[in-house]
Amino acid sequence: MNSMPIYKQIYDDLVELIENGNYQPNEQIPSEKDLCGQYKVSRITAKKALDLLASEGYIERKPGKGSFVKSQQPVKKSEDTSSSKRMIACILTEFCHFGNEMLHVIESEVSGRGDHLILKTTHGKTELEKQYIEDLMDEADGFIIMPVQNQYFNEEILKLVVRKVPLILVDRILKGIPTVSVCTNNVTSTDKLISLLIDQGKKRIGIITPDEKSTTSVEDRITGYENALLKNNLVPDKKLKLTNIMSTIPQNDTEKNIVNDLQNIKQYLLKNKGKMDAIFAAEYNILLLVEQALQELSDEMLNSIELVCYDAPDSKFYPKHQYTHIHQNEKKIGSIAVEKLYEMFGEPIPPQEILVDGNLILKDHENIKQEF
Repeated sequence: MNSMPIYKQIYDDLVELIENGNYQPNEQIPSEKDLCGQYKVSRITAKKALDLLASEGYIERKPGKGSFVKSQQPVKKSEDTSSSKRMIACILTEFCHFGNEMLHVIESEVSGRGDHLILKTTHGKTELEKQYIEDLMDEADGFIIMPVQNQYFNEEILKLVVRKVPLILVDRILKGIPTVSVCTNNVTSTDKLISLLIDQGKKRIGIITPDEKSTTSVEDRITGYENALLKNNLVPDKKLKLTNIMSTIPQNDTEKNIVNDLQNIKQYLLKNKGKMDAIFAAEYNILLLVEQALQELSDEMLNSIELVCYDAPDSKFYPKHQYTHIHQNEKKIGSIAVEKLYEMFGEPIPPQEILVDGNLILKDHENIKQEF
């Protein structure tokens, strides 16, 4: 199946008709409405094809009258329409504690190539993700997508793969789908974080995560946690695992779920009182829930527990970290995603998982330390 965007297919068809003399100089060619009916596409797609013909010098667009073949044609057809600007669709779940730096790099590098970036945020809603992909399927030259956290992937992503539309997934790996994915090496990064706690004398380490089947990122962080314990001759204790947090998943961030999560965390803390030296929160928002639960319980023994997480924010006004954490290398993820997407415009590249190590940021009242 042709992986070329439909607007470029329409462009190619019209160029061939013009160059073969089917449309003579100064003759009117089909309108946007005619093309919509002929190719079963949106008005935007038809307009983009005609705009590209005009920019390449094949036609002249006259407002209110239509599009007409120019009397003097380009020397030859542009083989790859490289002079036209590409449209890149970037569909992210959100950009809060994770995503800002990555988005900045993606926008900067796409714009630096003279192309356009369309940004959509799904807020964790599968129906929005499907809608955005459907709306942009025929318009965008390529996609960079952070899929919604869900046990099941969106079938519209599979359609992109089947149609061979250039596609890069970020921060997620969809098992069984032959795509290029760029994300943090969550297994080794979490192993590094937990191993540090163990080296500091913490032997009883709890873990709190969303549903472990929600994304491969969560699964891999749990795996990294267990690997670190096992290689240090510590047996993972199921009683120290809480893996059903709901409210930190964007589409589930209701007041009811927040209250339920807080209650579950309080019960977890009280049940394991005196049995934990540290807690690994798989996400920063989970750590904030743990903080609130500890504050409401107001127990001195519980407050001695060390908390670590992923992606604790920093501030240029107060560049000190209260928590040891893994900072995902968003800039590198974004840069690789753009690089691989543009490689796909030249020729197909094999499915692959590109893993980027996170940075270990140590809690420090004086400065920030990083281990790479």
